[in-house]
Amino acid sequence: YALLALFSAFLVAVRDLVTRGIGQEVSSGAVTTGTIIMVGLAGLSMKSVEVWQALALRETLYLLGAGLFVAGGNFAIIVAFRAGDVSLVSGFRYSILVFSIIAGVLIWGDWPDLPAWIGSILIVGSGLYAMHRQRLKEREARALALSNGQAE
Repeated sequence: YALLALFSAFLVAVRDLVTRGIGQEVSSGAVTTGTIIMVGLAGLSMKSVEVWQALALRETLYLLGAGLFVAGGNFAIIVAFRAGDVSLVSGFRYSILVFSIIAGVLIWGDWPDLPAWIGSILIVGSGLYAMHRQRLKEREARALALSNGQAE
């Protein structure tokens, strides 16, 4: 299962980079819809692996609500990746670790073990470092432009 999670993270990174390369003539809504369809088909392909049971109305509504939040989040990420710097936007993606830890503690009473803390710190730290480096590069570029007489 750990390799499956790693493969999933790899696919998300590839999707984000591919999304950035899609021309602006394709709307972010269309990209989001394509993503939703592909994820839905991938989930449907798992039907042969897992035993599915009919859901009660309450659980169906929970899933519908979760799907709407995920679709909205994906739309926001797609817009951000298409408009912003990948290294900067990626750093914010890792904030999900913080919210996942909080949800795990509050909902299930599950505290991460030491390897999970170390991994989380490494991931968040690398994201913060990437954001810091991007800020430095932008500052250096502005200083170089100003020293060459090219005011913005």
